[in-house]
Amino acid sequence: MGIKKARKEESFKELFDENYSRLFYAALFILNDEANAHDIVEEYLIDLWEDYDPDLTYAKAYLFNGIKRRCLDFIKHENVKNKYAQLYMALHNETNFHTSDDEEDERIAVIQQVMEEMPPRTKFVIEQCYFENKKYDEVAEILGLSRDGIRKNIMKGLALLRDAFSVNYKKGQVTKSQQESL
Repeated sequence: MGIKKARKEESFKELFDENYSRLFYAALFILNDEANAHDIVEEYLIDLWEDYDPDLTYAKAYLFNGIKRRCLDFIKHENVKNKYAQLYMALHNETNFHTSDDEEDERIAVIQQVMEEMPPRTKFVIEQCYFENKKYDEVAEILGLSRDGIRKNIMKGLALLRDAFSVNYKKGQVTKSQQESL
């Protein structure tokens, strides 16, 4: 092992030992979830290790801001997942109440058709985020895009799916199926 690598490991170990528990408790305070707090701190420190320079001084404020950003990103991601889970459940309950197996098969066929017609990148992003349960950051790293680029592809894919079902989610507006039942 080279001297520089040994120095890097020793310096990082010192930073880790001095700050891990503080960073964990900061994440725990924000998330109120011990397992996710550990995961976020560990992922943050792994990412920090990759670009770690033992010649630089890492201020505690820098480390805490990094954890705070990760926690807030996690919360936002969980809120989005919950929102879509609720939307799915509402649509699922509505379709199960009013549809037969043939209608459900037709809807699945429409979804598959729309997925096939999506631009390749959008399709890949939708599959990775919703079928493989990957985080936006993971998919962004795979594709070499920003997190915002992944979000835009998600929005584009969901808009295509909404259009295929003629569903309008804006408050106060009525869907085609609701208009037909009036």
